[in-house]
Amino acid sequence: MNYKIRVFHLSTNNEAFTIETIFNDEAAAEQAIADLKTLYPNQYEYVKVPILTES
Repeated sequence: MNYKIRVFHLSTNNEAFTIETIFNDEAAAEQAIADLKTLYPNQYEYVKVPILTES
């Protein structure tokens, strides 16, 4: 399954932005989230969203 990452402000729960990169598996999306948490500690909440791709 493929994933995108949506990013929300911690203080308001409003969506800040969506990462347009499509990750090919859950592990890749989890690693990207871990990297983002390192860059922006205590600022955002990250949600991986499964997406359907046409074959």
